[in-house]
Formats: sequence, C-alpha cells, structure tokens
Amino acid sequence: MLKLLFIVGVVMATNTASAAATITLSNLPASQTTATSASIGYKLNNATSSSSVYCRRDSYDPFPCPNPFAIGSSTALIAGVHKVDFYIKTGSTAPTKNSTPTKSYSWTIVAAAPTPVCKIASIDPKPADESTSASINYTLSSSGGGTCQMYCRLIRHSISDGDTINSAGIYPSPFTVGMSKPFNAGTYEIDFYLDSGSGYNLNNPTVAYTWKVSASTIPVPTSSPTPVPTPTPTRTPSSTAMPSLPYPVYTTMAPLASPSYSVNGTITGPDGIVRLQSVADPGGTGQQVYLHRIVRNDAAISGGTVMGTNVRSEKLWIDMNEYMFPYHDYWMAFAFRPKMDEWPAPTGLGDDRFLVMQTHSESNGDTQPPLALHMQMDGNAAMVWKSSYSSAAQATGPQGITPVYSQSLPTNQWYKFVIHIRPGWSSSQSPILEIWQAKGSGGYTKIVTDTTPNDYNWVTGTYPRIGFYKWYGTNWASNYPSIAGYFTSLYMMEDTGQGIDFLGAGQSALGGL
Repeated sequence: MLKLLFIVGVVMATNTASAAATITLSNLPASQTTATSASIGYKLNNATSSSSVYCRRDSYDPFPCPNPFAIGSSTALIAGVHKVDFYIKTGSTAPTKNSTPTKSYSWTIVAAAPTPVCKIASIDPKPADESTSASINYTLSSSGGGTCQMYCRLIRHSISDGDTINSAGIYPSPFTVGMSKPFNAGTYEIDFYLDSGSGYNLNNPTVAYTWKVSASTIPVPTSSPTPVPTPTPTRTPSSTAMPSLPYPVYTTMAPLASPSYSVNGTITGPDGIVRLQSVADPGGTGQQVYLHRIVRNDAAISGGTVMGTNVRSEKLWIDMNEYMFPYHDYWMAFAFRPKMDEWPAPTGLGDDRFLVMQTHSESNGDTQPPLALHMQMDGNAAMVWKSSYSSAAQATGPQGITPVYSQSLPTNQWYKFVIHIRPGWSSSQSPILEIWQAKGSGGYTKIVTDTTPNDYNWVTGTYPRIGFYKWYGTNWASNYPSIAGYFTSLYMMEDTGQGIDFLGAGQSALGGL
C-alpha cells in the first residue's frame, strides 16, 4: 500500500508541473514591405505574477515593452533590414542586449518608388471666338519617374450637327481638330486631362478651352435639311486629286500598344515583327504605300484555331473631325493589294474572315460596320462589300445587314476603289452607296448602287478606318502565321456643292498604281 501511494504521488507531481512562459506576436509587418512603421502586439503566455516583457528594436537596449510595440511612428524607419527582440523578465534582473531573446522577428523595408510629379509645361494657343478649327500644342514635364500622359477630348454643341461629346484619348501634340472640315456654328470645348499614373476625372479637366462660332461666320440652316434626291447632279469636271486624310493618325494594333502614326513611320511589335510601315509600291511605281500586318501569335489561340482576342493593324480617323452624318454626301478613295507570300488561302474552316476597310460609329456595342470590305476565307470564299444600319437611338446592335457586292478573292494586283456614300438609317434620309472599282491597270467599273439604310443612329456619326481587323471567335489556321497587304492612304472629301468631279478626283488620288 505504501508503494502505491508513492507512485501516485509522483504521478500527481508530474502532471501539475508549470509550463515555460512564452510570447506570441501579432500584427507583424510583411517580410518585405515599403511601410516605414509598425505596431507589433504581443501576448505573454504561462506567466507568473512577477513576469514582465521587455523589448527592443535593432541594436538598442531592451526596455519595459508597451503593448503594442509601436516603432517608426515619430521617425520613419529607413530602408533595410530591421529586427525586434522580446524578453521575459522573471526576477529582479532586467534583460540586456546580451541576453537571449524569447522571441524575435526580422523584416526588410524596401524604398518605395518615387511618386511621379507631372506638370503641363506649356499649352497654347487657346482658340479664339469664331475659330472654325483648332491646333493646340502642349508639352509635359515630369520628375520622380513614371509616365505622364495627356488625355484630350472635343465637345461640340453645333447648331446644325447637334451635340457631340467625344471620348477622351491619348492624342499627340498638337491636338488638331476642324482642319479638313471646319466647324459649324455653335459652342466648342476642348478638355485636357493630365494623368500621373492614377487616372483622371472626366468631370474635372486639368485645362479646358471654350469658344464660340457664330452664325455670321458659318451660315446655319434654320430648318431641317431637305433630303438630297438620289440622282447625283451633273458636276463640272476637275483634275483636282482627292486629298489624303490627315497625319499623324491614330492606330489600333490590338492587342498590342497603339501609338499614333506619322506619314513615314514604322510600328514594330514586341516580337520584332513590323505591324505597320511606309514602303515603296511593290508594283514598281515608286509611290509610297503602307504595309499592314497582323500576326497569329497575337490572337490568344489556346490550341485549335479559334481566336481568343481581336487582332488589328488599322489607321482610324476618330476624334479628328472626319465624321459622316445623314443628309451629307462623302467621297472616299483607297487601294489595297495582298502580299501574296503572307496571304491566306481558303482552308475550309468555318467563320474565317477579316476586314480590310470599314466605317464605324463610336458605339460601345456590337454595331457592325455601316460600310465594310471583308475577306471571306471559309466555305463561301469571296471578297465582299456589305453595309449595316440601325435606327434605334444610340444603337448598340445592327437592325439589318446587307451584302451589296461579292467577287473572287484578290490576286497579286492593286484593287482601287472610289466610294460615294450618303449615310442614313432611314429611307427618309435618302441613303445611297455607290462604289467604283479598278483592278491593276484596268479601267473603273461601277460595282455597287444601293439605297438601303447604311448608318447607325449615333450622335457622333461615323468615321473611317483602313487596315486589317480579324475578330475574336473567328478561325485562324496555323499554316499562315501572319496576314499582310499593301494599302494606300485613305482619301476623302465632303460634297458641299463645290461643283467638282469627285469620281475623277478619287481616281486621280489613286493614279499611277
């Protein structure tokens, strides 16, 4: 019996022995951070009534520790490695820097990238009242690294064309509007937004210029325009060549970066492959033309042949006052020629198509181009002109699509087109589309006369684009890694009753190819 009591007593003594005191830390800074302060909490576990906590930072002496242990609040910590040590004092002797800490933690502070400071170094001149165009130069200055960008937009309150609020975009200096088509009477505003990297507030421009054009400067009709009859009136012949649309021009190289493009420029992708370049006519005339190219590797194809994103190599005259509106007559001319060693052959895949020219509204929906020329490489292989329209206000989808002309896929020669279009989403606006075509050195033949609606009821009208666009969801066979072709510039005029031969002017612009 005495032996049993002895064993039980030992067991009881073992189970009631005190565990060692420990420290648990909380709210620790990340192992690598740009924060220059910290507030570290702690909890003392299994402590006796005489226990207390001391702490220190880096090489300082330990001291009675507040909870939390706040560091860097009055004087910011410098970049580099920092360490905190925590000690448990159990007797009358306080720990020193030579004592072994109960708990430690180290972390690294990295210097934060400097915040860029952007300024507008200069911006001028402010358009004067009665100015029917504007060309405003600006320069930016920055410090602290980063990228400064200027966003610009034009707001028009035109008496004849109605209100137009264009989207803000990055445009080169000078920001030029109204040069090829002078402004009508109304109030105009140009807004500039300086972005230091954190975006901009569309309602709070950095600089805003407002001016007026009065009716005495530009005659304004007092009633709705009378629809122009479909037959084209007889015009006096003219040898004047249709002018090119202006440069620099905006581009879309989707999904790549899309810089503005000067008349003799080159845009190269991150893979070193040229997407857009000024070159000599491959036909040997010596004339300057433009090589456009799209690359299959940009199409986000994950196995198979279906594209996962849009791919483009286009010039677009958006926000450059080249918009087209109902009741107005416009003439355009351009030519293109396939680069045969980078031109696809029909593969038999379904929905294998791409555009080479289009007009478009600024709608953010799937409106379809009001006017487009596309290559159809699938089972019904052809080169097709088509138009589309919608009369719905601020339309975001097509109401009707009309193929207006189809022919064989192009061969190794220039295809030249002169286009006359009077936009309209309603028959009451007397819409008309006429297209003349010439192949190689041959003469022009009229291939399209169509009076079906050909526009979208969008407040800013439509604008022209030229170059390749192949959209996501279509097929792209792996046996042709790129698509390339040669284009002239896009030439354009509005018929305001000048009495000239616009068809001849378009042909003259393309002469010599």
